[in-house]
Amino acid sequence: FSVPWAGIAASDMTLMVTDPDSGDPVEIQVRGGEELFTNQFGETTNIYNPNDQIFSGNPNPVWTGGLNNSVTWKNFDLNLLFTFASGHDLENSEQRFQFSGFGYGWNMWSSAVDRWQQDGDQTEMQRLTWLAPNRSWVSTRVMRDASFVRMKNLSIGYNLPSSLMKKWGLGSFRIYAKGSNLATFSSYPGWDPEYNRDEAGNANQGKSWLPSPQAKSVSFGINVNF
Repeated sequence: FSVPWAGIAASDMTLMVTDPDSGDPVEIQVRGGEELFTNQFGETTNIYNPNDQIFSGNPNPVWTGGLNNSVTWKNFDLNLLFTFASGHDLENSEQRFQFSGFGYGWNMWSSAVDRWQQDGDQTEMQRLTWLAPNRSWVSTRVMRDASFVRMKNLSIGYNLPSSLMKKWGLGSFRIYAKGSNLATFSSYPGWDPEYNRDEAGNANQGKSWLPSPQAKSVSFGINVNF
């Protein structure tokens, strides 16, 4: 569940919204640079109300799979594995804290450079404050498309010619290099789109919380059989 996020106010404005308790219209003042939301009545407001939450996002990929290919040419061999997932969303939970005021001790995203600073600014980063309340606001602002394609494994090898192996009394001799998680193609802005929150059950699927990205690794080796 998340409150629909409606962007950042470009300038000061006055809005009419419905009071959720009385149902009466009320006038609210919005300052430029404040976050905007869509309430349960479909109105734009700067008031964050958890009761405005709606179903948002889908943690279950529509498509998942992989592509494995092996190629040999003369004495060379190439093995390649791509994995992918598409059609699902991931709530970048830590981003709520990294988008909040810098007084909490969290490093802010580089997008803070493009924050709202003066009337008319069109941006997706609110005005900079010391202690902002939005660190606890769960909104669709941090709901992101987590589709990805990942080069999971890659290995390249070279086998010595049989004439040399016979001369040296070897059954086989292969030199190789291999790597894991060498490249990930995704529009997801967090550290790793292939992630689910630690110990997450059904209620927390599709949530990210300070994940350690899957490490890239490269290794070299020799396989010798006598």
